[in-house]
Amino acid sequence: MAAADREQMVVEMLREKDKLMKEFQHCFDEMDTNGSGEIEFEELEELLENPGMQAYLSHLHISTSGAWNIFKLLDKDETGSVSLPEFVEGLLSLKGLSKTVDIAALQYDVKKMNVVLRDFMEYVESEFTKLGQLLPDKSSEKSMGDNALDMDM
Repeated sequence: MAAADREQMVVEMLREKDKLMKEFQHCFDEMDTNGSGEIEFEELEELLENPGMQAYLSHLHISTSGAWNIFKLLDKDETGSVSLPEFVEGLLSLKGLSKTVDIAALQYDVKKMNVVLRDFMEYVESEFTKLGQLLPDKSSEKSMGDNALDMDM
């Protein structure tokens, strides 16, 4: 009995995903106002001002408050435009509320980046120290210059 329930749940989830993909395809077609097959930031920004689109994305629990942030998240290859696959995959990943595992993954990534950044900063500091030791000492040059002036007098 439990296996049949799991199987039914998987089937329902796949149907829901298929339905969303078709809806996202329709949204993409609406947003691609110039027919280029890709969405530029201006197209996305314009459509996100549409109350109907705001309501639809809100229904999916996707915040429309930051068009630029949404665009950056969707534009995975950083080309300055969003293709249909980027759009569909991006909206599927943005759909719904943040999950604990998503937040934990972000925290892990931030901690990892902090370690990398700290190590890099320590390296840079040590290299600057080495460079500083190779440079002539300005204070000794100044005092030598002062002595030369004293001799001329």
